[in-house]
Amino acid sequence: MKQLTIKKKITLWYTGIIAVVLGTILVLVLLFVDRVGISATEEEISAAVTGFSSNINFQDDSFYLDGDTEFYDNGIMFCIYDKNGRLLYGTIPTQFPEETILKSNTPRMITGSNRKWMIYDSVYTYGNDEEMWVRGITSVHSIELFMQTSEKMLLIVFPLLIILIGAIGYFMIKRALRQVDLICDEVENISNGKDLSKRLSLPKAKDELYELSEKFNEMFERLEFSFEKGSLFNVKVWMKLLVKKSTPCYGNKNRNRNKKEIDY
Repeated sequence: MKQLTIKKKITLWYTGIIAVVLGTILVLVLLFVDRVGISATEEEISAAVTGFSSNINFQDDSFYLDGDTEFYDNGIMFCIYDKNGRLLYGTIPTQFPEETILKSNTPRMITGSNRKWMIYDSVYTYGNDEEMWVRGITSVHSIELFMQTSEKMLLIVFPLLIILIGAIGYFMIKRALRQVDLICDEVENISNGKDLSKRLSLPKAKDELYELSEKFNEMFERLEFSFEKGSLFNVKVWMKLLVKKSTPCYGNKNRNRNKKEIDY
């Protein structure tokens, strides 16, 4: 199996870390936006119910509404119930669960028929222990739709963004390690050549690559010195061997010549 190059390894690490961090941030942003939207809706419906209640006038054991009272305002529907939970005024939205109990001054999220609703109930007492409830109802479908659309967009955009970040990261890493490739090529040329006097060209910036090039040059300098020293030693040894090998030969010739003279 082919090993990954250091460029690809760094790119994978870099892209993986960016993907985790960016994904976490996007999820937190979505949760924050959802929470902000819900909180804004809670405040809006609470204020709307309080404003609607100003149209109610109490008199002894009864109450009456202003003539211009509207039961729908800016996406919020208003209903009036008696203390037994019986609807007196207003219209309940379609698909809203009618059996939802009344609970004073507490914004709540209600789910019914695959839709979510935000409700807020406010109770008023009048006369002889009589109660009247005002309920505000608004759909949070727009918030849900926004969140669903955002999630779908992220599922499409996020992978493309990660691929783009990875490509840019690989290009930057390749550019940053270009000097390493040049050093490797020069070292290979010097190692394969016969001239050990060559040296690596030093980068302009005195960084880690500059130090690496210097160390290689020092190593080549020591190799050159060792090679020259070793070559000189080999030459001396070879000369000694030649001299030692040729000396007996000359001695034998002289002895043979003297022997012939004596015999003569």
